[in-house]
Amino acid sequence: MRSLFERFRSGSGSTGLGLSIASWVAHAYGGSLTAESAERGEGGGARFVLRLPAGD
Repeated sequence: MRSLFERFRSGSGSTGLGLSIASWVAHAYGGSLTAESAERGEGGGARFVLRLPAGD
């Protein structure tokens, strides 16, 4: 799933920049952005988890 966060990668016809930018911001602030398969029901889909460190 790493390719999801690469620039200009999109399977849905979008520009493919949104997840790349979100991942860059997360890492710039010492956090992370991960993706998991959300195989619930027939819809499937994905779950994205953004983790940022707590502020001072």
